[in-house]
Amino acid sequence: MSSKKKTDKYAEMRQSLEILPHINPEQLEQWVELQQTIDQTRDYLIRAVPQAQQSIDIAQKILEQRTYTLVFFGGTGVGKSTLINALLGRNLLPTGAVTAVTGTIVYIEQADEGEAESLVLTYWTKEEFAQRVRRLCQLAQIEGFDITNDAEREQARETIAAIAEENKGAAKTERDEYLEILIDCANSYEHNQDLYNDGPPAPQSLILDNEDSLRHLREDGFKGSEQRQIRLIKSATFRIHPRPDMPNLLMNGYLRIVDVPGLGAGMKLHEAITLE
Repeated sequence: MSSKKKTDKYAEMRQSLEILPHINPEQLEQWVELQQTIDQTRDYLIRAVPQAQQSIDIAQKILEQRTYTLVFFGGTGVGKSTLINALLGRNLLPTGAVTAVTGTIVYIEQADEGEAESLVLTYWTKEEFAQRVRRLCQLAQIEGFDITNDAEREQARETIAAIAEENKGAAKTERDEYLEILIDCANSYEHNQDLYNDGPPAPQSLILDNEDSLRHLREDGFKGSEQRQIRLIKSATFRIHPRPDMPNLLMNGYLRIVDVPGLGAGMKLHEAITLE
């Protein structure tokens, strides 16, 4: 790239960044300098370390997003979702007292003009889900199994049932929590195998006006029902419009809010999701 083209590129970048809300001159220059660093080192790094191509592409993609991400962390039941609802001026996220409510990572983004508000569910692939279950087996101190294999899944059920019977009457432990989650994973997979008939599940878009849509995000949502999917859901994204009587927290699409499952209170699976 010629020197003039590079100069034009960075000038255009400055102009596009200047329209971002709440950006100061120092931040603007840091953004441009990061782009210059990528441009100056890209060819050398790829020649020296071919594997660096993917990392460079990811860095470039992040730099081009032009958005802010606001993540809400906190303990289980402290009111993260309640606070976000208050800031948005609407009861969007599921809430509850003291106990764990949100069971997956939730993103909140501004919908495009004319776009209907929705909740989009993204699912783990079969391979990703199987790997997560094997990880849970390690935490539960049982032999790993392939949850997508009918025989291995049934054998795991028998193993877990035997452990539960052996510990009947004892105080509930962290291990017991993992064993219960493994059973929940097995039930959820069996009831929703159709999701995986044609390869990786496609994202599912739900209408926000339907009260059942929010139940998919709750740790206790559809418990004991064939509709339960929380163990299979990788993330959920609300696409919403700002309320006319409230400040636009999403800054016309430049801000994305992230609500993560609560930490502590024995919910080790939630801690793992949040740390990931």
